[in-house]
Amino acid sequence: MNKLFIFQNNASPKYAKELEAAYAIVKSSNNVTQINIIDLDINNLSNVDVIISNHLPDTWRIILCGLKIVSVVFDNYRNHDDNTDIIIDYFYKGNDKLFSGPEYRISNNKGITVQFNEIFDLISILEWDSSFWGYNVAYLSSRHLSENIIYRINKFIKQNQIRLVMYLCNCHDKKSVELAEKNGYEFKDIRLSYQKILKGQTNVKHNSEIQFRVATHTHIPSLTDISKDIYLDSRYYYDNNFDNNKVREFYMTWVERAVKREFDDDCFALFINKVSIAYCSVKYLSNIEARIGLIGVSTDHVRKGMGKIILEMVSNTLYSKGIKRIQVATQGRNYTAQKLYQKSGFLTFSTELWYHKWLN
Repeated sequence: MNKLFIFQNNASPKYAKELEAAYAIVKSSNNVTQINIIDLDINNLSNVDVIISNHLPDTWRIILCGLKIVSVVFDNYRNHDDNTDIIIDYFYKGNDKLFSGPEYRISNNKGITVQFNEIFDLISILEWDSSFWGYNVAYLSSRHLSENIIYRINKFIKQNQIRLVMYLCNCHDKKSVELAEKNGYEFKDIRLSYQKILKGQTNVKHNSEIQFRVATHTHIPSLTDISKDIYLDSRYYYDNNFDNNKVREFYMTWVERAVKREFDDDCFALFINKVSIAYCSVKYLSNIEARIGLIGVSTDHVRKGMGKIILEMVSNTLYSKGIKRIQVATQGRNYTAQKLYQKSGFLTFSTELWYHKWLN
């Protein structure tokens, strides 16, 4: 997507500061430019897909909407109107708005975890997924949908010959749910996200024969063997367009890449007598926040508390690294995982809906 940042001298200082910080994050990208509003004319918009700005004059907002250019605005929610597609207001204190609250602050936020480039890009090709499945797979990353966003996404899909689009939607965003289903996106799964605030280390009770450490290349065969048949609640298994054997390979490859630090950043494992019995991969989102990718326990050791043990040991290790928050997500139909996270001190953070759209 081609993005244009519009700056104006009379913008609210606090929101202008957020716009400047957003531009600093993405300005090195080839498809990002900037302009002052006094120099803006209609010719500047011929190849623009997304405008990022503060609150623009009515005339320009109407023009952008007429051109089906997506408008992303850093401004007060009270200024939201039908000509604005996405409005970001970290000053808003309520929990009834999208893109609001302290996590959406860019300036003076060293622990920022919101991926603003995903919001601005709207949609992107998943390079590894496309290579693995053998056709172009895209991730619709804007989270919120509008008619303008759908228009720009459809252009992207056509230009890049996308076969599959995956979309993760806030379940409380009624407009986006309706637009997704209206435009051929099929519901596949519920995604439950959990969060744990780390306040100290836990005394983990376990047998002395259990060892815990970072997995290495030599452990890959045994860890991938654990993973091959334990993700049967995955949305990939519930989408008949995927071959089940290929789905097994997908998760086995994920574990392998996690150990090699090609996807996640660390893969921790439990061992008994040097035999792998469980693993947990982790990606570091910032200097204070991490996300669990995959967690798995061998079928010979399920219902023996190994999931809780490895989660607690991983939490202790992350705390020693300065991590304050851990995120993890699971499927709505995976009750076992949900109970595990709840017993391990994780609290529900958000509920989202996975949609897939297949194209010929």
